[in-house]
Amino acid sequence: MARFGAEANDQEFEQILTYLAKHFSPIKINKATAKDLEATLDVPAKVAEAIVAYRLEKGEFKTVDELKKVPGLDSVTIETRKARVVF
Repeated sequence: MARFGAEANDQEFEQILTYLAKHFSPIKINKATAKDLEATLDVPAKVAEAIVAYRLEKGEFKTVDELKKVPGLDSVTIETRKARVVF
């Protein structure tokens, strides 16, 4: 960013990168840890753990509709973030 003229100190750049990673980074839903899911999809730890548990029990997710079957995962939440989910 700095090489394109953005001006900020190291702390500000770190905050920007954290924000971008949280709100725009894709996540490999079938490989991600609960901690990664929590951070990237912005879901509570309990929901992230439920996603991982469901995946381990039922196998890899292939569609958003399969992901919506995870107990505790709000379908609206996943709909708004589905562009970031990679299968």
